[in-house]
Amino acid sequence: MNSKLPEWYFQELEQIQSNFDERQVDLALPRALKLYEQYQTFDANKLLVHALLLNGEDDVAVSYLTDFEHQYQVNTALITDVLNTLLTHHAFVLGGWQLNYKLDLQKDDIIETAEQSYQLSNAKKIAGLTRKVSSVGTLALEEQSVVLKQAKYLPLSSYRVAVQLVLQDPDVWQPVKSDVLQTLKLAGGVTGSIIVTGKFQSTGAVKLATIPTDIQGPPVFQQIKEVLWKKVGAIDPVQWQIAEKELFLQSAYLYPNADQIIQDPDVWAELLVQKLRGGERPVTTDESAEKLLNVQDQLDQKIHEDLGF
Repeated sequence: MNSKLPEWYFQELEQIQSNFDERQVDLALPRALKLYEQYQTFDANKLLVHALLLNGEDDVAVSYLTDFEHQYQVNTALITDVLNTLLTHHAFVLGGWQLNYKLDLQKDDIIETAEQSYQLSNAKKIAGLTRKVSSVGTLALEEQSVVLKQAKYLPLSSYRVAVQLVLQDPDVWQPVKSDVLQTLKLAGGVTGSIIVTGKFQSTGAVKLATIPTDIQGPPVFQQIKEVLWKKVGAIDPVQWQIAEKELFLQSAYLYPNADQIIQDPDVWAELLVQKLRGGERPVTTDESAEKLLNVQDQLDQKIHEDLGF
């Protein structure tokens, strides 16, 4: 692979490392981002993740790290350094537990020790953030997302206590609830069930072990995407972007119940296509199709109420 890479690529790797050595993160980060945009290699990824961690962008760093899950998993020293940096930032849920579970690092003891140390000297801070998270439904939608991101810096036990009320609060934005559920799932070690309520969720216990880790992971969405691509994506790139955005919003509102709600993904996709092309409510003659169309109408109305479009 190295023989196919240009000389300037290796020079850029050295320059970014030099920026690190001279503590010039402000120079290293944009260079690392630009390099990785052009060459998605593990070496470029390592530098980018390192730059993002040094810049305090833990969530973005973790998202890029997962591009090379296996390489980090087998590189014990490297992933331990990343994990220790996240724990130093107190990113317990965001990075610590999620990486530990996703990459099967078996570092429970390290994370638990870091959490215990943090709890001993930050009890008041933890209690304050826990209360803030529990009452997040009183905030505007954009503020809800910000607070729930802050919550991922709580110890896992405190996070679970805080989000139990969030998942049952009718005033909390449904995509925020979906993110919370996904976070609990990805953290691993959080077993059992948790109560969730919402416009598209029936009040009841959700078994964390049975829900998908990816909000768009259920097979139903993969099938819808395939149909949308054939009917829209391969023909009109602009409409495809609109369709993808629409589908992502729908998945965020329907998680984790999409498979139960969307009984026929082909029909669901066809109805979406008709709306994209015509802009008006499709006409259906089939009872099951009308039922799915009604769900889409409810989604459209709720999204409009929440986001204004």
